[in-house]
Amino acid sequence: MNTKKRIATIAAALTIATTSLVSFGISEAMAIDQVTCGTRTDWFKVTPAVSLPLCFANNGSLNITVNNLWTVHSGNNSGYYYANGLKVNFLAGTVDIYGSSKPTLNSITITGR
Repeated sequence: MNTKKRIATIAAALTIATTSLVSFGISEAMAIDQVTCGTRTDWFKVTPAVSLPLCFANNGSLNITVNNLWTVHSGNNSGYYYANGLKVNFLAGTVDIYGSSKPTLNSITITGR
């Protein structure tokens, strides 16, 4: 394959790959956003034992590591999360209190309300 044809082929492949990544990246249905907790009670909120709470909104999945998990508040969300590799399902309005066991949060999936 001559050099010009090869460069054109590579450029076309990169354009297709980039377009696919951008389309995937902006899909709101797949994006959990970290938000400022404030006084809101409808966010999905995790509170580590030794730091401030972290809050999340919108449906989707997120791989995250939060050590020394103290509590998980579902807010008005349903879905599941993994703590120490174990799946924990949650419904809107639930609170999980871990106290002294303090597992590590591995991921969050919010599926709806």
